[in-house]
This record gives sequence, C-alpha cells and structure tokens, in this order.
Amino acid sequence: MTTVDKYYSANYTEHAKQHGAGRDGVKEYWSAIFRGFPDWHVTVDLTSVGDKVPAIFNRNGTQTGEYVGNPPNGDKVTAQTIEPFRVINGYVPEHWDVQGDLAFLIAPAE
Repeated sequence: MTTVDKYYSANYTEHAKQHGAGRDGVKEYWSAIFRGFPDWHVTVDLTSVGDKVPAIFNRNGTQTGEYVGNPPNGDKVTAQTIEPFRVINGYVPEHWDVQGDLAFLIAPAE
C-alpha cells in the first residue's frame, strides 16, 4: 500500500489539470517529479477549516532527470504552492491546485 492508497479515498477526485484522474493520477504525478528531481524536498504547512484543508507546499530540488519532456539541466528550482484539499474521516476525497508545472521550470533557486 502506498501513501496515496492510505490517505486518498477510493473515489478521489482531482481538480488540477496537470494531474491524471484518481489515485493513479496522483501517483504518476509524484513519480514524474521524483524522476526529474530525485532530491525533491517538500515541507507542508496545514490549517483546517471544517473539512477544507488549505496546504502551503514549499518545494525545492535539482533537475537531474527528465521532467515533462525537458532533459536534465542541473537547475536548482524552488516553488511555493497553495493547494486546497478536503479531508473527511481521515481520507482526501478532493484536491485543487493553483500552481502550474511550468513554474518548476522557470523558477530557478537563487
């Protein structure tokens, strides 16, 4: 069982365009990131408002693998995203995303 299987509901709905459908889409999205950025590091700040959980993700890594068709370039990137989730009975049934994957490619770390 993966972390996605453990915490995302079986009928999970993804509202972000860059993710595929359901839990398999989440797994492929993160697999692609870790293939492109093997040292990818993420910290998350969470706040709950009822069943809504706005999460602030701070991410950084070095692109040493292919990512969304772009060859490895050694760039260190950093990104901050705000991602609303719903959480019901300990499971995530829905997720929205306000980031674009392009941000990872054009926001080198300073």
